Amino acid sequence: MSASNKRAPSCERITLAYFPCIILGLATLLSKPGFPQATQFTLDELLKRAQDAQLHKDFQRAAQEYRKASKLNPSAEIHERLGLACFLGNSYPEAIEAFAEALRLEPARWASHLYLGISLYKIYRFQEALPHMQRASELNPSLNDARYWLGLTWSALGKYDLAIEELWRSWQKDSKNVDILYALTEAYLDFSTVLSERLDPHAPDQGRRQALEDQAGMKKLIASRGVEPWDQLVREWQGTESRYKDVLNVPRPDDEGVYILSRIYGELAQLMAQRVWELEPDSYRAHQLLGEAYEGKQDYDKALSEYREALGLAPQAPGLHYGIGHAYWQMKRFDDAVAELEKELAINPHHPSANYVLGHIYLHRREVEKAARYLQIAVGFKLLAGVYKNMGLQGKARKELEIFNQLRRQKHTHDKPPEE
Repeated sequence: MSASNKRAPSCERITLAYFPCIILGLATLLSKPGFPQATQFTLDELLKRAQDAQLHKDFQRAAQEYRKASKLNPSAEIHERLGLACFLGNSYPEAIEAFAEALRLEPARWASHLYLGISLYKIYRFQEALPHMQRASELNPSLNDARYWLGLTWSALGKYDLAIEELWRSWQKDSKNVDILYALTEAYLDFSTVLSERLDPHAPDQGRRQALEDQAGMKKLIASRGVEPWDQLVREWQGTESRYKDVLNVPRPDDEGVYILSRIYGELAQLMAQRVWELEPDSYRAHQLLGEAYEGKQDYDKALSEYREALGLAPQAPGLHYGIGHAYWQMKRFDDAVAELEKELAINPHHPSANYVLGHIYLHRREVEKAARYLQIAVGFKLLAGVYKNMGLQGKARKELEIFNQLRRQKHTHDKPPEE
């Protein structure tokens, strides 16, 4: 065959022919001391690095190490650890993904159910959170945290009777826990408010209300506050509640029964708040409750003072910067409100009310693009109607006023110097 008829070898054949030489050359190059080499960690080393990062509260780095570990061993346990690191770093969407994968691999992991539920709760996906809270409680019946979070979730869904039932069981196992008492205060207060607003404009007149309260024995119970032991008084109010609560189980509840229940739940809210103050008068929850009470009375300077006391005790507690920002918003101190609300969103970027108030402020300033961004987030949680209601305080403010005088008396008593 002539040279002109010879076919040149294809690129593919050349590449294949030289492939062993290329590999050998790379191996020689990589083995030289001066050539930078990627460090390969074993699974145990990655887990140790993740745990060390977590101990130093570097949750982002811990999550990175757990992700690497999950590539080497994609087990339910490692995905659960990854989820916990993300959760502790407030990266709730990433936590949700990791816990969901852990449960796909092992559906009976109670911790993954619990923290998946809490993560969903934190981004206001309450309906999705509910079955995971319930499953965690079923898998580990002794787990008090599951009952507490289940109660919070029922409350967020507006099922206050179920919320109170779960929170009460949780409190019975941990009767010194002011977080549970705070949640009970809020649940009773919200239940009272909802029932009160359901009555308008059909609420009984003043004379009839007095007669109904006398008939229910409420006058005696109110007079017993501060005289009878707290737990005995609570039981008596709960006994009164049990005589009326079936009113809500019919399609068209009797207005007078609804009024009495609203008053009962308002009184129980006061008793829960009182207990918080008695147990831990200097806790952030006690100051938070008092701040809410002052804000309900529109005494914003004192509300700010109490919120700041709470913030000093618990700088990372969600809701406190929002409380301060909301008070500033009511005072029309918009620059101060923006600063505090942005701090709240740094802790909890999914807070719908904080997003709404910021959007409202920017709308007031005619900064439409900024306003739209925050309002879209609020609307995205499908809570805007509820947020509008909360912004005006409306009925809840009236109920908070009932708590106010009680808390103020407790505070003044606490602040008095000891008698000689």
